[in-house]
Amino acid sequence: MMDMEEEQMKMMYPKIYIFIMPYIKQHCDMHEHMHGTEKCPMMEDIEDMTDKVYNKVEADLDGKFGSEDEENMRLPRYGRRGAVRDLISILLLNEFIRRRRRRRPRPRPYNHYGY
Repeated sequence: MMDMEEEQMKMMYPKIYIFIMPYIKQHCDMHEHMHGTEKCPMMEDIEDMTDKVYNKVEADLDGKFGSEDEENMRLPRYGRRGAVRDLISILLLNEFIRRRRRRRPRPRPYNHYGY
């Protein structure tokens, strides 16, 4: 039941998330392959990956998600480029956090037997 609800909720993600997320996972995989799974990325690593992902998706953004002028009206402070870069950074950080949480061993329940 919970899996079905989770899948239904995932279908509600905005299209830009679905478009960008494969690039995010690819760059996280590459970072883990190069540096191992235990190395926490530095801010410079995140900025570098953000630039690389943005450069890959930049050309398709206007065609798939509207023009820059239209987006600027909704995001006046940052403009489209800044908002998309921020989104990419957030997704990268969330993916690294999710992966680290997944690998962490769960604590064993404490029992009083034998004491």
